[in-house]
Parts: sequence; structure tokens; C-alpha cells
Amino acid sequence: MKTSNVSKLKTLVIVILSAALAFSVVRIVGYNRIIQNTNSILDYIELQNDNLNKDIADLQSKYMVKEKEYAKLDSLLDNKNKQLDRLKLENRDLQLKLANLENVMANIPSDSSYNYLMHRYIPTQDSLPYGFAPNQVKAIHYDVIAYDYTKVLNSNVDSLNRVLNSLYKTSTLKFKTCADQNSILLEQQSLQNEKIANLEATNNIYKKQIKKELVKSSAFGIGVAGVLTYIVVKSIINK
Repeated sequence: MKTSNVSKLKTLVIVILSAALAFSVVRIVGYNRIIQNTNSILDYIELQNDNLNKDIADLQSKYMVKEKEYAKLDSLLDNKNKQLDRLKLENRDLQLKLANLENVMANIPSDSSYNYLMHRYIPTQDSLPYGFAPNQVKAIHYDVIAYDYTKVLNSNVDSLNRVLNSLYKTSTLKFKTCADQNSILLEQQSLQNEKIANLEATNNIYKKQIKKELVKSSAFGIGVAGVLTYIVVKSIINK
């Protein structure tokens, strides 16, 4: 009877031990495969992040190029604005001179007007008697000076048009450069968000991997416990 009970106990221990060992082996092998797959996923995510870092660095280089273009355009725009202010000031002075020319001419003698005209248009000859009335000479002198002022004014207006056109083009380029920079920053932000998502995914994988390692350790512990149980029971039976 005693022998039969011992035999049954032995059988029960062997079954329990076999089940524990089988459970441990299956769980350990299964989790090793999962961990290997997890490591492959981690390697892939790390490769993705490396590529994202390169893309972000490339975008930063493009941004710096645009930043230099923007600074150059900003300087050009500043110079054009100064040129525009100078032309406006010069035109304002010419318009004032033109408006005041009649008053200035009223204080100039007819002889002075004639001498001015002679030296301007016939500089190689001595002053000759003129066949015009004094008021006619002064009128001609007035028209000549007014023509000079008007000619410069017209030239300045043409320059103003060119400067304004250049300002428009420069401003348009500056705006486009700014828009390009904004697009680059948005793309960088998108890549950074993708990188953050990858890091969060990596963190979650590590958490799951730690849990799996704990389960793996538990399974290994069950197997060890089974072996120890068998050893203890066997030693008791042999007594």
C-alpha cells in the first residue's frame, strides 16, 4: 500500500514537473521570439529616426540659405527705400525751385539774362547786341531754367518708377523667401512630430519588453521551482 502511494506521488510529481518545464520552455521560447521581433521593430524605428535626423538637418541647411537670401533682400530693400527717399527729396526741392522761379527771375536784370544765354549757347563768341525786348530775353531765360528743372524732374520720375518697380520685385521676392522659410519650418515641425511619435513608440515597446522579460523570468522561475520540488520530493521519498 505504501509502495503504491509512493508510486502515485512520484507520478504526480513527474507530471507536475513536466507540465512546469513544458510551460517554462514554451513561454521562454515564445517570448524570445517576441523579443527578437521587438528588437527588429526597434532597429527599424532607429533607422527611421536616423533618416528623419538627416532630413531635418537638410531642411535646416535650406532654411539657412533662405535666411541669407532674406537678409540680402532686406538690405537691398533698405537701400532702395533710401534711394526712393533721396529722389523724393530732390524732386520736392526742384518743384519748389520751379514754383519760385518767377520770383527769382524778377530780380535778375535783362542784361544778366542775355549774358547767361549767350555764354550757354554761344560760348565762343563775345557778347553781341540782342534783337529782343528785355522782357523777351527774360522770358527766354525763364523757359531755359524751367526746362532744366523739368528735365531733371522727368528724369527723377523715371528713376522713381524704376526704384518703385525694383521695390515691388524685391518685396515680392522677400515675401516668397519668407513663405519658403515658413514651409521649411512646417516641414521640420512635421518631421519632429514624426520623430517624437517614433520615440514614444520606442518607449512603449521598451515598457512591453520589460513586462515580457518579467513574465519570462517568472516562467523560468516556475521551471526552477518545479525542478527543486522534484529534488525535494525525491529526497523525501528515498528516505
